[in-house]
Amino acid sequence: MAAQRGLNPSRDSIAEAAVALVDREGPDALTMRRLADHIGIPVMTMQRTVGSRDELLDAMVDRVTLTIADVPDSGEWHEQFASLFVWLHDVMTTHPGLVRLRLSRPFLSPGVVRLAERGLALLAGAGFTPEEAIIAYRSTYLHTLGCAAYVDHLDPAAAQQRTRTALAALPPAQFPYLTDHLDTVVPGVSGNAAFEFGLANLIDGLRRSRA
Repeated sequence: MAAQRGLNPSRDSIAEAAVALVDREGPDALTMRRLADHIGIPVMTMQRTVGSRDELLDAMVDRVTLTIADVPDSGEWHEQFASLFVWLHDVMTTHPGLVRLRLSRPFLSPGVVRLAERGLALLAGAGFTPEEAIIAYRSTYLHTLGCAAYVDHLDPAAAQQRTRTALAALPPAQFPYLTDHLDTVVPGVSGNAAFEFGLANLIDGLRRSRA
């Protein structure tokens, strides 16, 4: 619900409204004027509170990453490391507009950097060198980001049907595997199976490298 005009919302409440706007209408809908109108305040009032659009984007990321404090910090290092990226995948798939924003600019706000700090500290504690740790962290991060980017949250059933229709129209002589295994291929291109499979194998590889 938009705030009443005349009020001075906080940075957090503006960021929360911006996240809701992007979730509902996508990143292209996020302009300073559109957001100010949505909240019900003058643009200048909002800019005095959040600063530039880039600062607003950072505030949005910080807002949705507050729940990192809830990620378990006990157990084996590989379990904690995996939990961080399950959490990140959940955040990105809950707020898919943020994935598109991340692909357009780096996120270096405290919320995201806190994820990197925890992940790298876990790897260091497991015996990885700084060079190994950053490569391991980056590989797992990019896997998570890529999987989140390819999940259709608006209408998964419609996305599956589009895939099925396109594959079913292929000439079987040229594409025998895809046309013969539609019932397996189509569900495999949506949902979380690819993320879970890739994460499990990444974590398994990291564990074996320390054995």
